[in-house]
Amino acid sequence: ASLVNAPSSTNLHELRSVLGALQYYSCFSPNFAQRATSFFVMSPISNFPWSAKDEKTFRTLLRHLQTTAVLFPFSVKDQPSVITDAPSTRTGAVLEQCGIPVIYISRRLSKTERGYSQTQRKVPGVYWAVRRLHGYLFGQPFTIASDHDAL
Repeated sequence: ASLVNAPSSTNLHELRSVLGALQYYSCFSPNFAQRATSFFVMSPISNFPWSAKDEKTFRTLLRHLQTTAVLFPFSVKDQPSVITDAPSTRTGAVLEQCGIPVIYISRRLSKTERGYSQTQRKVPGVYWAVRRLHGYLFGQPFTIASDHDAL
């Protein structure tokens, strides 16, 4: 499944995880802060209200990440980086060069994988991403980044 088809967030923690990824690339998304304002003001106390308007905004922000204005063509001259994350229900990665995304990949975790600890989810996520991006990475040095301190 592509990032564009990612499931809607069902709680504030999941939403903040996705927003973190979106914010990382917000410099490529005009008016990102304005469009995402409703997500930033949600609080745990508000019982996570999710309206049709929120869903439309969420999908628009995700779709924008895959436009040609954002994605960068892969170059064998530049060293690639793989940035991975594995929140509670899915794992995903971004292949980027020079800080600009080349491709996004993601998949839903199996029921067994969802029961893993945070570290146990992150390591297989890195392995899966490197295997999936093998065609881009084979034969050249690359960097792997994760938000997990132990890795």
